[in-house]
Amino acid sequence: MKLRVGYNSADNYHRQILLGFMNEHATSGFDNGYDGLSIETPTNDMYFINGTDKLNINGDGAFNVNNIYPLGVKNAVAGNVSFVVDGKENFSDSQEIYIYDNVTSLYHSVKDQNFQINLPVGTYDSRFSLRFTNGSSLGTVDQEVNHGISVIHSQANNMINIKNELQEVNVKSVSLFNLLGQEVQVWKIYNQNQADIQLRITDLSTGTYIVKVTTDNGDISKKIILK
Repeated sequence: MKLRVGYNSADNYHRQILLGFMNEHATSGFDNGYDGLSIETPTNDMYFINGTDKLNINGDGAFNVNNIYPLGVKNAVAGNVSFVVDGKENFSDSQEIYIYDNVTSLYHSVKDQNFQINLPVGTYDSRFSLRFTNGSSLGTVDQEVNHGISVIHSQANNMINIKNELQEVNVKSVSLFNLLGQEVQVWKIYNQNQADIQLRITDLSTGTYIVKVTTDNGDISKKIILK
């Protein structure tokens, strides 16, 4: 099984990296002959992060749907970048492929489409990872820490209502992202009643957004639509 993953920068630079599953011939560590170190220093780049190594080619053992492959990205020009599957061999047509964003806590399927996001200039070695399962039966957008916290958007008064029934878990902050991954609004939760948090959305155009609720026991992400 082989998977070629591509990264397109805002100024149209394309980098391709390769993940190969070699069964008994390779391991999750560094294997001479199967892993290829990234020795170039382009200003736009993508690579696998394996311990302290940066790899253009990552050889692993048997395919495991639960494995996580951290990705590093160098972005020299601010703007919209995209992740894409350039090619795959011996993968099931039904096998999902995700880019996970650690900032928004969202899984983005790249099996049949690109994942586009707006990135400032910088190096991102802890934000993105390649995954083969979304880790939640709730899907790629509505992910709740547990059944004790709910996130509801009221169209009538344009409020985000967070109901927290867990006395041992506190909501620390709430962020609103557009679908390009840009944070457009943020609230720090200090003195509000944790059982009934109400946050007003202001000065945003109609469209789809992602609410990210940060708690001291994990994050919740939920898609909402402003009309």
